[in-house]
Amino acid sequence: MKKGLVFILGMIVGALLTIIIVYRLGSDSSDGGTGGSAPYGDSGISLFSEPGEVMTLKSFKLFQVLPNGTALAKSTEKANVQYPTLDYGDPIVLLLPEDGMAYYDDQVIKVPAGKKARQVGIYRYETKNEFVKTVPIVRILDK
Repeated sequence: MKKGLVFILGMIVGALLTIIIVYRLGSDSSDGGTGGSAPYGDSGISLFSEPGEVMTLKSFKLFQVLPNGTALAKSTEKANVQYPTLDYGDPIVLLLPEDGMAYYDDQVIKVPAGKKARQVGIYRYETKNEFVKTVPIVRILDK
């Protein structure tokens, strides 16, 4: 009787430990391995601590809006810098929406006067053809 009770208690403790470990591993991997909460719920997004390089691009055409509210966009002009490209050298970027803004496919976003497009991070994603791409994350900010 004593051996049966020890066996059952061991099974219960083992099951509880397994649940705790699986929960802990799941919460660690959902933040993109950064130890914090992943912005936009997407582990492919890595934001800088401060805005980075100012981009000379003034206009973007969205070609895919992602479920988290961000959007992949192509510049409508050729850039004089090297960025990941689609269709003959048009730079691709991931745009972060402003508060209260909702993107839609084929929308054209223009950088208003007095503002600049700045790189605020990088986004890594996999294409339909299973290629891994890394593109700059851009936000339109005051100069």
